[in-house]
Amino acid sequence: MNNHITPGGSRLREHRERRIPFRRSDGDGALIERVVEHVEKHVGEVVGAIHEMESDLVHVDVHFTLPTRKAPFFTLVTSGMSEAPMRFECEEGHLGFARGELVMRLPEWWPMGEAGKGSRFAWPFRKLVELARFPHEYDTCLGYGHTLCESPCGTIDKAVRFCGVILLPSFTLPKEFRWMGEPGKGTEFLACYPLYPEEMHFKLEYGTDALIERMRRYGITDVADLERVNAATGAIGSGSPMPYSRRAHRSTGTC
Repeated sequence: MNNHITPGGSRLREHRERRIPFRRSDGDGALIERVVEHVEKHVGEVVGAIHEMESDLVHVDVHFTLPTRKAPFFTLVTSGMSEAPMRFECEEGHLGFARGELVMRLPEWWPMGEAGKGSRFAWPFRKLVELARFPHEYDTCLGYGHTLCESPCGTIDKAVRFCGVILLPSFTLPKEFRWMGEPGKGTEFLACYPLYPEEMHFKLEYGTDALIERMRRYGITDVADLERVNAATGAIGSGSPMPYSRRAHRSTGTC
């Protein structure tokens, strides 16, 4: 694993070969129940889920709620990422551990009935499962301000122009939803914000706070808008992909 610090203060890490062997997980029923209860308390009724048939290291399901008049979005939430703790480096070489789950919101027109494998509308589910398993595959941590970028000149799916995601608290969900359990000690729910290549580059050059300021300026939220403004350029859509291999980036001082 290679790493260096970018101009924006992110520690750039390239995860190449996985060294942790396959280990079957049958899931944690109690954890799934707690996540569903948490979602229904702060977001809305969970009406369905995409279940894994065979799970590696952790069993990841993606639950979803329906759009409402007040919040016209589907809300996707993982359960299983927090089945095992993520390890991260603290100051003075000590190790810390954290647990997390992931969230993504989709516009109300999203054809959920076509979210199965092979559909061009399945990528949000696939990306959530991939990200939820990533820290366990590479014995690392995903948290606030972290980004994951695809292979050189790649996108997260052939159907979209996004090249990766950044993890941040949801801009649209209640603040109480962010933590299941005691804030700072329980399970943290972070939203996945898909990024255009220019936005990924902007984050690495200028930092997470600068990108958030741009996102807020253009009204960008955690709802996956396929035709939204590019926060780095101010234009609709994206240009050519950036020349980075698939890497997990994390800002200095965070896990």
